[in-house]
Amino acid sequence: MPLIPSLRAFLRTLFPVKETLPPGMDVNYGIPGVILASETNERIATWAAGIFSPLAIDIKRLSDLQQCEIVELYHYRMEGSIAHELVVVHIRSRGDVRFGRLERFKELGVVNGTSSYVPQPSPRNKNLNAGIFIRDTAQRKKREVTGKDTGNHDHVWISDKLDALKLDNYQLVQSAPIPPGTMNILHCAALAVTLADEAKDYSLFHHMCMWWAASFFKATCLFAGILPSSVHRGPAIDRAGKILGVPFVDTDGVLVFAPDNLASLEDMLRRIDDEQLKIALREDFPKLNKLRATRIDQIHLRFKAKELAVRTALETAVAALLDREHREYRLATELETMTKEREASEREREAAEWDRKAAERDREAAERGREVAEREREAAQREREAAQRDREAAEKKCQELQARLDELERAARIE
Repeated sequence: MPLIPSLRAFLRTLFPVKETLPPGMDVNYGIPGVILASETNERIATWAAGIFSPLAIDIKRLSDLQQCEIVELYHYRMEGSIAHELVVVHIRSRGDVRFGRLERFKELGVVNGTSSYVPQPSPRNKNLNAGIFIRDTAQRKKREVTGKDTGNHDHVWISDKLDALKLDNYQLVQSAPIPPGTMNILHCAALAVTLADEAKDYSLFHHMCMWWAASFFKATCLFAGILPSSVHRGPAIDRAGKILGVPFVDTDGVLVFAPDNLASLEDMLRRIDDEQLKIALREDFPKLNKLRATRIDQIHLRFKAKELAVRTALETAVAALLDREHREYRLATELETMTKEREASEREREAAEWDRKAAERDREAAERGREVAEREREAAQREREAAQRDREAAEKKCQELQARLDELERAARIE
């Protein structure tokens, strides 16, 4: 009889089977969505939905995800026509190591380090960068500067080596070790999804990659209880959140500009010498009148609520699965008992039938024995009757001979 599901699961915990995987990254213990033999490279929304989904869950799914610990967090920056910032999480799970690159983009495409929407490094020449910035700003008037209809293209890229994530042109802004047991991949995915939900559209002034990376880093520090003294400051810390030296976001994820604060714009313009750049910024700034950036403390609270909701859903799914497996086990046990009882009853019935047939054969044999005995008795009777007839015939013959003898004796006396 095949093993019941819960017994199979129990045996897997005692004797984990290393799955046969295609050539690729080393895997000691595979976990869908995180520890795979191939790289993960997709939208955060798609990736998180796969992690959060309870549809294909097994009883170890939640514990597996919770054991994918985030052990360190990095914040990187790359200079370019428009600087790009991202975060990298260092993941460990049962001897497996992965690095996850998480970031916000203004367009949809394949992350390969060379796609048109991935910022490319440019010479650190203020005049050249200013010209590029003005040209880019003019092209964005109907797109990301307004923060409307750009879509959510937050992206995740997971590999087993940090070098594989194409960070050659990036410099470290800041990094922090995560205290053991405080953050796992569920928290990481929940925070990334929260940032995507709270700021669905890319915006140059508000919800850009620099805000996304700084908010992710700060929210993680708040959640994990990381003190400022534990944060390592990298060589790009003074340039973080700045475009052409003008601060747009600070390292705590706080936005410098507000749509209803014209003074913040004027303060920024006073730092810029290029008149064309000033004109471009003045034209773009009024388009932000309906945008509101989410505060980091709100993100922190909503992220915790999101993680709790996801964890509760997974716990519920696991509990339901355990309950189903318990019911299946109970039904399987009852079915096995019923099967054994039916088989025992069948064996007893077969034994009784065999005994009945044996008794029938014995009865038939006894009947045949009686018939044989009867035939033998009848034969003996016939033999006795024949002997009686022979005896009677012999007596008659004797009598005849005696009569003849008597007659001869009488005749002899007369003579």
